[in-house]
Amino acid sequence: MINGIGRTIGVMQKMKEKLNLRKYSAKEFSAMVGLPYSSLRYFERIELLKPKKEANNYRSFTHFDAFKLNRFKHFRSLGISVEDSLELIENSDVDSVIEKLNERKNEIEKEMEKLNEQLEGINSTRKNLETVKSGKNKYQIKYIKDKVFIPASKGLDFTISEYDTFSKFVDMLPISEYCSRIKNEYIYNIDKIQKDYGISLDLDVAKSRGIELNNQGEILKMGKCLVYYANNHNKNDKFIEFIEDALKYIEKNNMKVVGDIYFNGVKLKYEDGSKGFIIYIPVE
Repeated sequence: MINGIGRTIGVMQKMKEKLNLRKYSAKEFSAMVGLPYSSLRYFERIELLKPKKEANNYRSFTHFDAFKLNRFKHFRSLGISVEDSLELIENSDVDSVIEKLNERKNEIEKEMEKLNEQLEGINSTRKNLETVKSGKNKYQIKYIKDKVFIPASKGLDFTISEYDTFSKFVDMLPISEYCSRIKNEYIYNIDKIQKDYGISLDLDVAKSRGIELNNQGEILKMGKCLVYYANNHNKNDKFIEFIEDALKYIEKNNMKVVGDIYFNGVKLKYEDGSKGFIIYIPVE
């Protein structure tokens, strides 16, 4: 029995030695793993592969190198970094792998959330631009969510902007947006009317994300709004003319302005020099 076990062990050892003796040239190994020769050099530089130099100065590889490379490529295909993939090759215990996979899963979910926000922004912006361009149904009543407005300027004076607060909203593009507003107190005083520029975010989103405004943010009460898709093909028109058109429509339809006028970041400019805006005016 002992002799039988000894013979079995001997056979296994010889098989292992035979396998280990099988070496592959760089060309053969490249075909095995489906990667060009230049890629092998890269994997050597990052010390994933450490081929043996033969007497003729050629580099040789084994099937163990292929197994290691395949594991590395699998981790990289999941979006795991080069550094982390190398670490998992050296320390491939199951807990380490699961931990790294969970980290990558969280990263992907955040990326997907951002992409969904971008997709919603694309659809909304495209729809608004098409409405402005069409020139049809340019006055609409819509219910708009209240917004937090972070001013970057008072008129054209941009010295009031505070980096720490403003940058938080910039980081959240596209769910935040560049915009401008006209304070209610100036609406009927054309001589003093001016647009303050800044960035905004829906108030409920700001609250859900726990954003601290440091007394810099202003709440813009929106609610029931006249949405004016302004599209006058007159290159001499300025935003004041657009406002006057909207105020005439409001008066004609027995409404009154009850808040600040809000311009979102969408703006069209045509070949003839004329412009288009989307203007939100809280009314009752």
